[in-house]
Amino acid sequence: MDRITFFEFTTSEPAKENAFFTEVFGWQISQWGEQQYWLATTGPADKPGIDGAISPPSMPDAPRVVTTISVDNLDDTLERATGAGAKIMVPKAEVPGFGWLAYLVSPTGIPFGVIQQIPGATM
Repeated sequence: MDRITFFEFTTSEPAKENAFFTEVFGWQISQWGEQQYWLATTGPADKPGIDGAISPPSMPDAPRVVTTISVDNLDDTLERATGAGAKIMVPKAEVPGFGWLAYLVSPTGIPFGVIQQIPGATM
């Protein structure tokens, strides 16, 4: 069974949001390499919850919150999803050193990402 494993908050003011979530919730936020992308650790690994990221929007009219579902085979998932009525909004692309990612919209308009991680890769 595939599970939601990641979230992304998009904002035109990532520094302000990073400071807010750090101050209010104690999240640990760090920039991922040279990317305009900040990884958010929301708690210890032995507690329930997921981690995520804060970034500027990657496309016009990007949703403010997107969850990402980890899958074993991205190509198979894209085929099943589009066969069931989803639309691909951002085609499959490599996340260097991590895996492959695509963004879809469900038949009723819910945006979400799907990612196939390279075995053993971590962000």
